[in-house]
Amino acid sequence: MKEMTQTIAHSLIAIIGAGAAFMLAPGTSAQNVFVSDFRTGSVYEYTSSGVQSTYASGFDNLAGLAFDSFGNLYVADYSLGTVTKITPGGARNTVATGLSAPAGVVVNTAGDVFIANYGANNIIEVTPLGVQSTFATVDSPSGLILNAAGDLFATSQGDGTINEITPQGAVSQFASGLANPWGLAFNTAGDLFVGNLNGYGNGAGSVTEITPKDVESTLITGLTIPDQMAFNNAGDLLIAEGRSNDLLEYSSTGSLLQTITISGAQDLNGLALQPVPEPSTLAVLALGGVGFLLRRYRKNA
Repeated sequence: MKEMTQTIAHSLIAIIGAGAAFMLAPGTSAQNVFVSDFRTGSVYEYTSSGVQSTYASGFDNLAGLAFDSFGNLYVADYSLGTVTKITPGGARNTVATGLSAPAGVVVNTAGDVFIANYGANNIIEVTPLGVQSTFATVDSPSGLILNAAGDLFATSQGDGTINEITPQGAVSQFASGLANPWGLAFNTAGDLFVGNLNGYGNGAGSVTEITPKDVESTLITGLTIPDQMAFNNAGDLLIAEGRSNDLLEYSSTGSLLQTITISGAQDLNGLALQPVPEPSTLAVLALGGVGFLLRRYRKNA
């Protein structure tokens, strides 16, 4: 594949140098949404075209979800104390056991899996080789997210704070005074969005926006239980509403765009967006009145 890409690139350079017409058009790919249900123990997939299906079932009480860069889905089972990897082909592999109420999960670019071990007040790291260890100590960690620099952010329901943890494991307080924070999401500008439960199911749930300059504001109010959240590639915020089967989509300004009903679900918790493969590049060449189409593909591992 690498040799093919290099051959195409060399050919393009030669033809461009000869004065040929040249145009590039990036390929596009829409994201599918995956949500976990705490009560049914299932993971549901909702496609960009509005088609729903059950992606995986047979778990106990599911919490956080996360994809790695290869499209493997990681599922935290709150009651069983496990994290399971599901490959794109559907094969399952337990990557962590003996956990105490794992709530959130996230995977970095190196393939290290980080787990919010809610009941044990710590964050567990599992390396690609399967080595499991305590990465940091945090009071009742729940939501997890990584920023572009590889720093890990963890919500702490125990003290209403967000902790920032460096790749070396140094913990510092990023924000405080929050009301039962759970879900986390970054937008492309680096603003951090926090889902505040503020009780459970009383309509007082909200989403707080925190800028890189630590300016806080309330973006959304009147939510039930804003569990895991994520921004899609259109810049809209998706929220899994706990104790319901509602997947909410909000604009970047906080306007409700749509409510998606996940049929069969009862208590949405985790949410993850399927990673979009690197776009292919379509090269259109015109030489002597003859058109050539060359496409470069990225092969996923």
